[in-house]
Order: sequence, then C-alpha cells, then structure tokens
Amino acid sequence: MDVFILDSSKLNEIMYNMENQNKESSIVISTGEILYTDDLKNSDLYPLPKWGPVEGFRIMNEFVSDLKNPIVKQELKSVLNQGHGVFRKFKNVLKDSPEIERIWYSFKKDAIKSKVLNWYNQIREYAGLDLFSEDDFEEEQDLLDFDFIIEKGNIDEFDFVSKCDKKGFYELYSNYPEDVIQDMYNRKRDDMLNSSMFDSDFLFIAKNPAGESVGIVWAASYILGDSYQGMDLLQLYVTPEYRGLGIGKLLLNKILDEYKSGEFKDLIVNCQGKKSWLITYLELEGYNLASQELSFRI
Repeated sequence: MDVFILDSSKLNEIMYNMENQNKESSIVISTGEILYTDDLKNSDLYPLPKWGPVEGFRIMNEFVSDLKNPIVKQELKSVLNQGHGVFRKFKNVLKDSPEIERIWYSFKKDAIKSKVLNWYNQIREYAGLDLFSEDDFEEEQDLLDFDFIIEKGNIDEFDFVSKCDKKGFYELYSNYPEDVIQDMYNRKRDDMLNSSMFDSDFLFIAKNPAGESVGIVWAASYILGDSYQGMDLLQLYVTPEYRGLGIGKLLLNKILDEYKSGEFKDLIVNCQGKKSWLITYLELEGYNLASQELSFRI
C-alpha cells in the first residue's frame, strides 16, 4: 500500500487544516491530498489528527507550566483560571510580550508536529511500513532568534547599571530584613559604583531589538600577593519581563570569555537562593567548585 511522503510542506498543510475547526478533513493515504470530508467509506481516506479546544487548552497549560518568565507566567496563569474568552485573553497577554509570544508559537508548533508524527506512524503501521522517526524528517530548524545584543557598558548607562545592581542585590539577599540588606549593600559596594568601573571592570549590557537595555553583568578583577589574579562576579541581573529567554546565560558567557582569555586563577561567584543555578551551569561548562562559603542560622 502506498503512503504519502511527509515533508515540511505537507506537515504545514496538515497543521493548518487541523486548526481549521470549521471543516472536517481527511487525507488520501496514497497521495497526501486533503479533502474536506468525514466520509471514511473509502479505505484510502484517513481522518486528520484531532485538534480542538480541549487539545489547545491542554497545550496552553503545559506552556505556562514550563515558562520561566515570572511576570508573564503569572498573567497567563490568571487567564487560564478564567472561564470565558480564555483563548482570546491568552493571545492578548502574549501580544504585549513579543519575545514570549514567539516562544509560544514555537512550543505550540512542536506540540502539533509531535501529534502529526505519531498520527503518520499509525498510517504507516496500518500499511505495514517501517515507522517514521524525527531523524527522517527534513525540516528547516525554526530558530528563536530574538536579536538581543550584548554591548560593553559605557558611562551613559550608569543609572541603569546602578538600578540593576541594587535590585539584583536585594533579590539575592531577599531572606534578610530590608534595613540589613541596605547596610550589606553599602558595605559590599563601598564606592565601587562610579564612572571608573566602565574602564577598569568587566561590564556588559544586554539590549533588546528596540535598543532598550534589559540586563547587565558586572565583574571585577583583583590581585592577591604578587601575581595571583582572580575575578569576582559582582552582579548578573535581567529585568523581570525578559527573564526565561536565556539572556542571563548570554551575559554570563561574556564574563566567562573574559575569564578564559585572561590569566585569572579563580572566579568568585556569590550564589544564594535563586542564583544556585549558576553552580550547575558552571559545572556543566567544565568549571570545578574550588571552595564554598556557608552561612548558618539557629
């Protein structure tokens, strides 16, 4: 029994018709022609995979569950708990966050694609053919290229850097009372925030496609003894509305490149609470944990 070839063009056609809920569609197994009919008396016809409101709502839930951006995640959670107009409201929230919207469409496409591939294998199994794997499927990779750029910081960005550093510091030590955090911040920074930091330190800023600054990374070098040189990662901060897009790792990699290109021995990273992912990431990149400072309470 002949079975149509599933390529990128046919996949897109099937996906389009799956989401067209106004018409029942079937496919001619031998040719791949899609017909608007649910009359399956012809043995060469097979119904397209089901994709309706139930399936759509389920994939929306899965997307929100996996989403890393805390602000958009909470907004979408609130929408999903509403009964009327949930699909329209879901789209409206995403329109206000173009980067997240693009991730959503990619996530949704992957989910439907997986459903189509399983459905296609049912047809091949029915025809007595070998199963089709994703490795056999030739499709141009849909890259999520958001055109974020990482630039070296300059004095014109001083206010933005200062605000990000303070917000990041407060988040890092959020388990302390606010007055304690303020004293810690003043003591640890101790006049480090000044115009000279843009020349002497390693400071990079992430910008979105519109040229708006959305995050910073800041590190400073130090020398112990005559020549023992190290690097201290002072701040890594991404504005909340842009979190979960990999910007933090882009910024961190800039500092790691500087570290590798220099004669640094140690990279000092302050990991508390939510920043503990840094340890895992650095270990995966081949860095070994040399020492660890612990804080105890009764």
